[in-house]
This record gives sequence, C-alpha cells and structure tokens, in this order.
Amino acid sequence: MNFSVSCGKLNKYFKKYLPEEFYMLYRQTYTDGEYGRFWNAIENSCRLFRKAALLIGKVLGYTYPQDEEDGFKKYVEIIRKKERL
Repeated sequence: MNFSVSCGKLNKYFKKYLPEEFYMLYRQTYTDGEYGRFWNAIENSCRLFRKAALLIGKVLGYTYPQDEEDGFKKYVEIIRKKERL
C-alpha cells in the first residue's frame, strides 16, 4: 500500500483529515501543565491510540494486541500510585 498525506506544519491539517471524534480526542492529549490534567492527557492519548489502532488494524487485517495494552495500563497505574504517595 502506498499512503501519502501531509499533516502540515504542527499538524495543522489534522482537523481537516481526522473524523471529528478523533480530532477532539487528539486535542485532549494536550495539557496546560497542571499535574492532574497531565494524567488525563495520558489517558486520552491511550484512548486515541486504541481507537486509531483498531480502525487501521481492521482495514489492514491486523489483530489488536490487547494483552500489550493491558500490560501498559497496569504499568501506568503502578506509576500513578507511586506518584500519589
């Protein structure tokens, strides 16, 4: 397959190319630097990755590695708990 598209400088074409649901989730991956919102941004990044991976995987015939996602989520939760202490 031959894919070719430009996201533009600083991803300026994302709004044009992404479905609205993906674009809104993408925007929520940024934070203002406040610690609590940092974790929300990470969670939104994971949601966006999962949605995109499932969609692309379906189109290209790939299976989503759910066990790897589950392992990553466990790791993130361990880090979050350590941060709370």
